[in-house]
Amino acid sequence: MNIQVIAREMLDALDEGGTIPSIVERNPGFGWDQGYAVAAEILKLRRARGEKTVGRKIGFTNRNIWSEYGATAPIWAHVYDRTVVVAERHRAVISLKNSARPRLEPEIAFKLKASLPAGITDPVRILERIEWVAASFEIVDCHFADWKFQSADSAADFALHWRLIVGAPHPIRAHEMPALAKQLHDCRVTLKRNG
Repeated sequence: MNIQVIAREMLDALDEGGTIPSIVERNPGFGWDQGYAVAAEILKLRRARGEKTVGRKIGFTNRNIWSEYGATAPIWAHVYDRTVVVAERHRAVISLKNSARPRLEPEIAFKLKASLPAGITDPVRILERIEWVAASFEIVDCHFADWKFQSADSAADFALHWRLIVGAPHPIRAHEMPALAKQLHDCRVTLKRNG
């Protein structure tokens, strides 16, 4: 298996809105390490063409959906200046041109103001390191037919990230942290179309 060839194949699929056969099925032994090696090569290619990283996307944080997608752990990928859209006045218009199989997911985006040491699980201590949170939407996309992929495929496929629409940032204030931690834990989102 050639990591550079696979990275170019994934990037071409992204640029053209195409799909490719599962990398794992074509390359026995392709696992997480190889998936993230492809992601690292894609990072080099995207930076070489002028794209800048502006953050990270963490996916599959909800273990309840792992079986549906064959996931075995959370995944992550870089987010780029060309993939982030700031919603002006709570609105954004996005063309789906060159997407393969887009889906819309409500998200909570945030900006760190300090590094987050490993092992912190207390929500208030985590919020102490966050500058702002924002209601957001991610358009995820899968470059494998019918959203059928193996876990390592998703690591190579940009962690399924295509676009992130970021809403108005809400600054995190110290006196709000305990209440906000509870709200974030218990929040529910209803996604509607045409009422």
